[in-house]
Amino acid sequence: MIERLNDSLSKIRVPKLRVSYYLIPSLLIFILLMIIGINVEGSQQFSELSRSFLQGRTYFLTSIGGLGQDPIFYHGKVFWGEGLFPSILLAPFVAIFDLFNHLFYQGYIKWALVLGIVYFICQLARKFLYTREDSINLVFGFILGSVFIGVASVSSSWLFAQVVTTFLILWSLYEFFYRRRWWLIGMICGLILLTRATASPIIIFYGLEVWQINKYKIKHLLQLGVPFAIGVIIVGVYNFI
Repeated sequence: MIERLNDSLSKIRVPKLRVSYYLIPSLLIFILLMIIGINVEGSQQFSELSRSFLQGRTYFLTSIGGLGQDPIFYHGKVFWGEGLFPSILLAPFVAIFDLFNHLFYQGYIKWALVLGIVYFICQLARKFLYTREDSINLVFGFILGSVFIGVASVSSSWLFAQVVTTFLILWSLYEFFYRRRWWLIGMICGLILLTRATASPIIIFYGLEVWQINKYKIKHLLQLGVPFAIGVIIVGVYNFI
């Protein structure tokens, strides 16, 4: 499977453009998007849910609005059906900002996740023998030339979850192509499940790759599957609570 993927990717050639022609304007656009994302204060459900977690609650402590907010009203309390990992990720920062009576907005950290996405794309492109210039082309094509441009520039919770998911997926691919620590890949897939359940079937790809390995197949499948199974259990316990 990987050999066919390598052959396919090796045939892809990004049009040659001098980096100097677009690097500066692209960087300016990228910085502008990050500034917009930081300053947008609406739809901060994950940050609000982090506050609830810090107080031992799984429901919102304050109103999050009505239509369009995806609330779940149950026994007089308002819950949210999105994954819990983004709220866990934000919890330390929310705790610190709460000391100063200020909510930690999701856009405050999203720029770091986007930079991580840039790093993983560059490293994966280099792994497939792209030139440095072609790698930069691919990065700007992904960030600024696809639907990800909207995801990266708006700080709402739904798009924040997509940024976290994209970061985790690319991290798992980076780990797969560079080091293949199956326990870590399984843990990342578990975190993907805790963020966007619909993205978690990526573990099937890794499972098929392990299945093709003749030596230590069972060991690697357990390393991959156990962390993911723990994620499934966490989802079940969280929903039950």
